[in-house]
Amino acid sequence: LRRAGQYDEAIAETKKALEIVPYEYATCDYFTKLYVETGNDSLIPAIVDRVPHERKARIYYVWASVSRYRGDRDKAKRVLRIALDSFPHYKEAYGEYSRLLFEDNELEQLYDITRRWLLDNPDDERARMLMEELSRRMTVPPPPQPSSRDS
Repeated sequence: LRRAGQYDEAIAETKKALEIVPYEYATCDYFTKLYVETGNDSLIPAIVDRVPHERKARIYYVWASVSRYRGDRDKAKRVLRIALDSFPHYKEAYGEYSRLLFEDNELEQLYDITRRWLLDNPDDERARMLMEELSRRMTVPPPPQPSSRDS
């Protein structure tokens, strides 16, 4: 139905599916896609509210990915930032957000989010390497290396 552009019917069928199995993850993802595609982003927080905590980050990620795919990079970045504020260990959100910032040459924001990411995820070697590269490009001192006593 979605591919045929029959969004109202697709939304109605998806609602029925969620009544039967309220936490079916694929259905929640699909519902999120439908809402973004129909311009009903304001309804997505209701989906986030109904899923278990460990699933909420995925809904934000789907929301951002579809927004990016539809050409709304700014919305994608806003949603990913919300996801990272709430789920500071969600690697997919960090990866997508950092990629968007890099592609848009928003190096200061990329530096800030990577610094923050490393505070919560100090063992992420790729993020550490990115931070060092950004420090060189921006002539900013690199973050301190974790000391052996932190391990």
